[in-house]
Amino acid sequence: MRKILATAALATLALGAVAVPASAGGINGSGTLICGGTGSTKTKPGLGSGGGTLASTTSVKATLTSCSGTGDGATVASGSAKGGSSSATNGCGDLAGPGTTNMSITVKWKGSAKLNPTTVNFATLTGDASGATLAFTLSGGSVSGSFAGSTPVSVGTTTMDVATYLAGCGSKKGVTGFTLSSIAASFS
Repeated sequence: MRKILATAALATLALGAVAVPASAGGINGSGTLICGGTGSTKTKPGLGSGGGTLASTTSVKATLTSCSGTGDGATVASGSAKGGSSSATNGCGDLAGPGTTNMSITVKWKGSAKLNPTTVNFATLTGDASGATLAFTLSGGSVSGSFAGSTPVSVGTTTMDVATYLAGCGSKKGVTGFTLSSIAASFS
């Protein structure tokens, strides 16, 4: 679960996994940036399948919109994020409490200035099952490319409620992904 959430959060943040060199025709943007958006995650094998002891990978895709910021961040209109993570296990209990993640996301920016992508390698994933639907926060780690050196935070809210999640965790297929109905990503 932590892996899927981390991937979703990263996608949500639309933070980049690979920095593009200046020779790509853009600049490494600086300043601050906040975007909203939506996205999805996929985990193979599903969380909880095989007793939660299988190695798994999670991929995430997100569309970032409604962006605002300062400096070069003020030129960003939207972004597209792709990334993923891997885990030695696929247990459903990973959502509880803060934990580590190796989620890496690459964000390509669109706007009035040509900015190089942003690479984000998150360090911490914190799940939240206290609301009507599952949510998660990705934070910490490193940022390179545009907005390098900033502090990344991505908060994603899923469309899945806790009961549906627990039922999926107990199924043969497991929880294979999440739809992210709301993403808030920031670089400050």
